[in-house]
Amino acid sequence: MIYKRSEFLIILRVIALVIFISATVISYYETDLIITPIMLALLGVITTIELIWHLRGLQRNVTQFLLSIKHHDFSRHYKNQTKFKELNEAYELITQSFEKIQTEKQADYRLLQTVSEHLQIGLVCYKTNGEIMFANSMLKELLRLQSLAKLESLIPTAKSLYDYLINENPVTNVLVEAHKNQKLLLKTESFSLQGKKYKLASLYDIKSALDTNELESYQKLMKVMTHEIMNSATPILSLIQVINKKLIDDGKIVTLSEKDQGNIAISLNAIETQTAGILRFVEAYRKINKEISPSYEKTNVESLLDPIITLIIDQSETSFTLTNEVHKDFFLDVGLISQTLINLLKNAKEAILENIDPQIHIIVKEMDQQLYLTVEDNGLGIPANKVNDLFIPFFSTKPEGSGIGLALSRKIINAHGGSLTYQRTDAGFTQFVVALPENVFGDQARKL
Repeated sequence: MIYKRSEFLIILRVIALVIFISATVISYYETDLIITPIMLALLGVITTIELIWHLRGLQRNVTQFLLSIKHHDFSRHYKNQTKFKELNEAYELITQSFEKIQTEKQADYRLLQTVSEHLQIGLVCYKTNGEIMFANSMLKELLRLQSLAKLESLIPTAKSLYDYLINENPVTNVLVEAHKNQKLLLKTESFSLQGKKYKLASLYDIKSALDTNELESYQKLMKVMTHEIMNSATPILSLIQVINKKLIDDGKIVTLSEKDQGNIAISLNAIETQTAGILRFVEAYRKINKEISPSYEKTNVESLLDPIITLIIDQSETSFTLTNEVHKDFFLDVGLISQTLINLLKNAKEAILENIDPQIHIIVKEMDQQLYLTVEDNGLGIPANKVNDLFIPFFSTKPEGSGIGLALSRKIINAHGGSLTYQRTDAGFTQFVVALPENVFGDQARKL
């Protein structure tokens, strides 16, 4: 036991003290020499003082040890002290354990700080009285503050944000304005730690994110448009230069041989073809840039899909199934949605041309009060490096593709308040999922 020796020494001192006291009393009555009881009494006093000093030394050590633990001061070492050796060894072990826990705690906190500083989301943790416990640099950057010690600092520049932060009820995805034209998405959550109440809030600059995405989309669009225009304009310029060289000499039209006449005719036909391609490209741009306003009408799955399936799917060549879990009417623009589904089915047919077991499936279901129309095929799918560009106007993975089908389809679905997404299933199927909002099932859709 850690305290065995210390206890033994105390017991030894108590026994010696009892012996000295008893001997003093006995010698006082049994001997005539006064010096003997005096010496024994003196030894008893010395033993008493030494015992008290020993116990106070233990008390001082325990007090200093507990104070060190209380103030997280682990610089004091005990193992080199000869006095109270076993007890000091126990202190040393406990101190080392606490020091290890403290070091790990600081390392975890430092890791948390490092991670939070790399987030593109502003984070702040604060007490219910407004005292800030932690705020990362992104939060200060978003709020344009050098430091933040109390929530009250937000009142002059972001009063609406301050009101949300001090509100007892948590908020989720609330849009607040901190500065001019700065829109922040706010989420707060309350929690308790060691009996104390705290709140954690996150802020995301949604306007900057939208601006960045808009710029990236614009840059991708310009890249595709430049590529298409250059592909058509460069050969036209080259052919015109050849014709000028053959047909015009010194500002006059020269007589051509039959061979040169044939070459000129071929060149003019090529120019006509390329020019028509540019006009089709411009018409496609006008079409994709045109605003879409759906005209809602009542329909159902059979009325919507039967004409499209009859038009597009040759069931003798393709394994086709329709899974319908929706047996009630809904409202949408039948013409626009049909255009979208025709485009998706045509893409699916082209994707399975080289498949020995071509399959196309349409799945219709209602989930969370939304209407889902899924077109899937067992083709090769979209290359991973092309997925992000899939819905960009004029981008196509097919050599002869116009690149407006999917972009226009997504625009149609967005105009209905829904979404069009691409995904690849674990079973090896390519899926395009049309998700239409819950209002397609109500009469209110006709008012949109």
